[in-house]
Amino acid sequence: PLILTKTIEALKITNGHLTEGIFRVPGEIEDVTKLKMKVANGDYDILDVADPHAHASLLKLWLRELEEPLFPKELYEECIQCGKNKDPNLCRTIINKLPIINQKVITYLLE
Repeated sequence: PLILTKTIEALKITNGHLTEGIFRVPGEIEDVTKLKMKVANGDYDILDVADPHAHASLLKLWLRELEEPLFPKELYEECIQCGKNKDPNLCRTIINKLPIINQKVITYLLE
């Protein structure tokens, strides 16, 4: 999805990937609202907001508002076990059970 690639690109350009607490500290509500409105109107030129926290907040908002979560509810317990056991093979198995688009989004996020 374009919003995914554009927010990740904006995070890289604004050094968000080097910013401590990038997904913990929220962006200014005015900036996040501005970005959300631009994207809703089909305008993905979001670099006029320089705060990487706003871009991270927009990405988190998009993920929260997905109609279906990246990891469906039926895989919740397996995901918890994967986190507890830190077993990469179990994690791969779970990801392979997901629809292709979910796999691609997760792969993109992790790269």
